[in-house]
Amino acid sequence: MNGQAGITLMEALLALAVMGLLAAIALPVYESHLLRSRRMEARLELMEVAAEQERHRSRNGGYTADAWPLQTPTVSGRRRLTRNEHYEIEVRACPGQNLSHCFVAIARARGKQARDECGELSLDSKGARGAGGGEAGYCW
Repeated sequence: MNGQAGITLMEALLALAVMGLLAAIALPVYESHLLRSRRMEARLELMEVAAEQERHRSRNGGYTADAWPLQTPTVSGRRRLTRNEHYEIEVRACPGQNLSHCFVAIARARGKQARDECGELSLDSKGARGAGGGEAGYCW
């Protein structure tokens, strides 16, 4: 038995290098997962807004520029935040159309979510889905 105990400097540096490599791989994957899960929250909220707009239209004969259309009184231009406040949603008329017949709900990324490649997400009264910075099929 030679009496040596512990680890050498070379072993410590090797362990540190392996941990750094694992962190360099894991952090981007984790951040990508966070962006996707927040995007899912925005998609669900957009679908909820669209359903509420349809209820409002059936009761009042048209859509409204209120992102909370079932709250009374309706307030034109009122926006809404997703549950965890990573997106802000607004409702407006479809381009070149009357709001009473066609709306588009737009979710704009806020804070750290603004780094998401998809940018803003949209859903209109016809069910068309859109994404500002990426392909709608990928982003939705």
